[in-house]
Amino acid sequence: MRGRTATEAGEPVSGVDVAFRKGDYREDITSGPDGWFTIGLAESGVYSFSGVGIVCASTNWFSGGQCNGYNLFVDLDTSGSVTVPATEPVSLVYERVTIVLQGTAWAGATQVQGRSSTGASAWNNNVSSSGAFQLGVTAGTWTFSAVRHSPSYSSGPSVTITVSEGSDPAPLVLPGPP
Repeated sequence: MRGRTATEAGEPVSGVDVAFRKGDYREDITSGPDGWFTIGLAESGVYSFSGVGIVCASTNWFSGGQCNGYNLFVDLDTSGSVTVPATEPVSLVYERVTIVLQGTAWAGATQVQGRSSTGASAWNNNVSSSGAFQLGVTAGTWTFSAVRHSPSYSSGPSVTITVSEGSDPAPLVLPGPP
């Protein structure tokens, strides 16, 4: 099974962790520098697939050489299903970030996630212990929340903002659960 992770313009997005699932079976593969990946799956049938992470590297993170920055891509079309054996490669589509949000999440939050009115999604798993975060997005209307996954899942209320190209948005404050 082959696939590619790229922007709408065809620019490769390297280092994407793509998970293929069928029932309890899961197999992961990371896209190469050209965005392509090849994965051997245990059996034929219908698999769901999704981009589940992006490796911290200079090509896909802005972080000053550290893994504490923000993702340079937002997810546009990064999941689906495929019947194996497949004759065509699967495709996961991303868009380059054009705006960087700064903000603060509630104490204990470990991830900030957002969804745009067009269906694109953005996330950052690097919320500092003080709640500070950076999140790369594109122009549009976005709804954000801060979550904690462990020891139990909890999420604060959503906050919706509109950002435009060339703007310098005010810091985003994401409150904790009620």
